[in-house]
Amino acid sequence: MGKSEAAKSFAKLGVPVFDSDACVHELFVSDEKLKQDIKINFPDATENNEINRAKLGAIVFNSAEKTKQLEALVHPHVREAQEKFLAKYKNKKAPLVAFDIPLLFETGAEQRLDKTLVISASKQTQQQRVLERGGMTKEKFAAILAMQMDDAEKQKRASFVISSENGIEPMQKEIESLIKQLTT
Repeated sequence: MGKSEAAKSFAKLGVPVFDSDACVHELFVSDEKLKQDIKINFPDATENNEINRAKLGAIVFNSAEKTKQLEALVHPHVREAQEKFLAKYKNKKAPLVAFDIPLLFETGAEQRLDKTLVISASKQTQQQRVLERGGMTKEKFAAILAMQMDDAEKQKRASFVISSENGIEPMQKEIESLIKQLTT
């Protein structure tokens, strides 16, 4: 909990960050092939050749089969964008880049990375933060958690774990320390 804030912290500290969610949103607008594939596979989620993300989300949200079907369409495009991002910053000799990837371990994306970082908070803190978001309910939050790997398992698999339990400032200090560790 705090993945997005952590990504912002990395960016503020000069680390290029690839935001996978933002990439998907951009692809839904700009990638005509992907839009066509979604229109064919999820016709109720498109209107006037545009993807209606709310409708698409409603279709896939409680269906593991539909989620996998959508991921099979979207993930190759995201991986291609990630590879271009990485190549760009390798050419610029960036000492470090970060990838903000939801469901990192659940999708096996960690296998393409050198190191992984999990931002963690207690279940109570997670629930409190998530329920403060507009349109979120306890039921929807429970469904989201059901799709995710248990936090303890993520922590075991991660190269690094940073707590966001006590807020943004302490987390940012830990991120600063981690960047120094990884770049010196």
